[in-house]
Amino acid sequence: MPDEMRSWPENAGGQLQLPTALPKLPLGGQQITTPITKNIYTIGEFIGEGSFGYVYACTDLWKNELAAKILKPNGDRQVVQGNAIREYQRLLALRHPFITYVFDIFEFQELSYIITERCWWSVARLINELTGFNGAVWLAPIARCILQAVDFIHSNGVVHKDIHPGNVFVNAQKSELIADERVNFNFKLGDLGISALVSELQPGHGPFANWMFPPEVLDPIQFGPIDHRVDLYHCGLLLLQILSGKLLSFNQNEILAGVPRQMFRTESAKELWRDLNSPVA
Repeated sequence: MPDEMRSWPENAGGQLQLPTALPKLPLGGQQITTPITKNIYTIGEFIGEGSFGYVYACTDLWKNELAAKILKPNGDRQVVQGNAIREYQRLLALRHPFITYVFDIFEFQELSYIITERCWWSVARLINELTGFNGAVWLAPIARCILQAVDFIHSNGVVHKDIHPGNVFVNAQKSELIADERVNFNFKLGDLGISALVSELQPGHGPFANWMFPPEVLDPIQFGPIDHRVDLYHCGLLLLQILSGKLLSFNQNEILAGVPRQMFRTESAKELWRDLNSPVA
């Protein structure tokens, strides 16, 4: 499982165990009131840990199912605040039906919170846990949604840099009339925490997801400039994992040798979608 999707270990009862060394993190059932909007959020269960933050289920006054992303308090506080504001502004600017919706951003007890809609499952969990998972059935619907989102952010000059099965979500909308009934499924791209403008994509300028480096990140002299195609590389590997029904990883030697690149590499999200819909000779 990619580093971004790791969670805390489980105890004998199968419940997630939070580390005791992080006293500032909220407790389940705790209510948090935002200082400016006065919105009230009730913290629910701990969902997992990513490279840059912790994620909890939460709800608001309207009983919307939300997720609270708490940025890790690593390094200078102003830098962490800046990262939170940057991600929030990106999410606000990139409103799209297939990108997770952002509701709020605020600070509470010196921690930076970003509140977004909470989707049903990640694609990583779908692959790992859905009994009888058939990637051929799921491939086109997921690709249609996610490639539209990628094409949209690229048209706005932004590169995600971290597309993988843990950051792509199954969104199951609940019926307002029938309790606990899920009536519509689509798929959303989430976590723009390390997204960047194309002009910012240079080695040593900002983080790249370390779960799967594109070859140009490892060796730009040999493989060419770093640009929006890093997302297409990750999208290809995402779809390959869906089709194969298992999570994949490659080491740096395999990446430089071109093993994953030979499986999928296109110039744009539209081109990849056309390739997926082209009849096989």
